[in-house]
Amino acid sequence: MILKIVRADIHWLIFYLVITLSWIFVLLTSKSANEIQTLQSVYGSEFWLDLCSQVTGFENIFSLFLMWVIMSGAMMMPTLVPVLQTYQDLIYTGAGSSLGFIIIIFGFLLVWIIYSIATAALQAFFIDQNLININGQFVSPIVSTGLLLSAGLYQFSTLKNSCASKCRAPLAFFMEFWGPSYAQSFKMGLRLGLSCLGCCWMLMLLAFVGGTMSLAFMGLATVIMVFEKLPKLGEYISKPLGYLLIASACINMVI
Repeated sequence: MILKIVRADIHWLIFYLVITLSWIFVLLTSKSANEIQTLQSVYGSEFWLDLCSQVTGFENIFSLFLMWVIMSGAMMMPTLVPVLQTYQDLIYTGAGSSLGFIIIIFGFLLVWIIYSIATAALQAFFIDQNLININGQFVSPIVSTGLLLSAGLYQFSTLKNSCASKCRAPLAFFMEFWGPSYAQSFKMGLRLGLSCLGCCWMLMLLAFVGGTMSLAFMGLATVIMVFEKLPKLGEYISKPLGYLLIASACINMVI
């Protein structure tokens, strides 16, 4: 009986396992990991801290890549829940399948893995140019202000609104791009990943202001991005968030 239930929801278990592991890795790579003795036995706390805090530019590009992959898994996977709940309804009707569900997740993550390659290279460049500190934050307040302002203005852009609307209307998305084959499920995952990327890439880059692998930044940003993609509430978050980021840029410039 239990095995039958587990098999029926195995796709959801895999989904939440990825999220859980991502946040565990976030915790292990954060500076607070030294205070959590129960986690220090996993390869040793120094291994996880070195993954992100002891990078020296392009010499440690792979560590930076892993860091951004972990961040993407922890922060972006929860935003996919409304879409996957809609796909679950399609599973109930017999149109979808558990494997199709997992393939969609894989396609979605592939987009963010590619994004992680780009941001890792960008961070390595910043490190080599001494533009960011050991916490992954911009040293110059002018650069931080520029990024905050850019992120705020992007909230009002046509691309942002177009991508966010697709994330907020998963049923309409599936009606437009639906296909029964696994190859088509993969393509839908890629499309979802690209829509999510278009919606959130600037917010993710704000890690260079809040600190890469900062628990406070990641937690707050994750909550904001999850709420922003909710079908009804999300429409009332994007523009106020844009104003807030612009105001933050002005305050940062004055300070």
